[in-house]
Amino acid sequence: DNDRRVTYTNRAVRLAWGFDADENLTGLRDVVLTERTAALRADDAAYRRQLESHVGTRTPIPPFDIPLVDGRILLAASNLVPAAEPDCYNGRVWTYEDVTERRRIAEQLLQMATHDALTNLFNRRRFQEELERILADADRRRSAAGLLMFDLDGFKPINDTFGHQAGDEVLVHLTREVASSIRRNEMFFRLGGDEFALLVSDTDEAAMVALAERIGEQISAMRFTPAGCERRLTVSMGIALYPGPATDPDSLVVCADKAMYEAKTAGKNTARVFR
Repeated sequence: DNDRRVTYTNRAVRLAWGFDADENLTGLRDVVLTERTAALRADDAAYRRQLESHVGTRTPIPPFDIPLVDGRILLAASNLVPAAEPDCYNGRVWTYEDVTERRRIAEQLLQMATHDALTNLFNRRRFQEELERILADADRRRSAAGLLMFDLDGFKPINDTFGHQAGDEVLVHLTREVASSIRRNEMFFRLGGDEFALLVSDTDEAAMVALAERIGEQISAMRFTPAGCERRLTVSMGIALYPGPATDPDSLVVCADKAMYEAKTAGKNTARVFR
């Protein structure tokens, strides 16, 4: 009510906040409820700031999430209760909804939309999004961005000889090892099949060449044993820089792809910078 005392709670809200199902909360002040439920909230200080910024105002409180320490998420919202007299109110009604499962499903769908199902790397869709973002950021900061594209030399014979399951195991192992060495300004993507890309912000040609050497040496040092038979892989890599020959996201991909093709025709297991 207007004295900030509870006039009614239902069973669902009592259970959501850790009270006994039949406990009578009528007459308690809101500060008492806040204290009694503080240990349940993952960030109690943020919750209190949220309350103080709204309670006492004559406006509705938009929905906001309350993460709990047990992993649940409550969606809270509050509206004023109109009185019979114009512009007068009898307090507020608060509603709480457990949206934990809804949030989990939303995160799962986002993961599926932006990550490769086999390797858990970012996929081609996320690559396009990040490509545009990183190049726009490079324009804004007047810095350079780089793209390294590579595919695996000798991967197809593993698929053909030992089957696609063995090929998948090779890809999972390889990407896990490479991903473990990725640095803060680098993003690693699987574009499809055995084709991969690294997007790099705040870089230059020397740094991109050093990255290619690092990735190439790391992969060539790996040993794979499908069906107990040892196999090794190398990579053909193409590098393109922005700004430079590339003037937009699409042309950066074309330049890196052409440089990768040059590396292939030069005998594989090497890198080329697009000129």
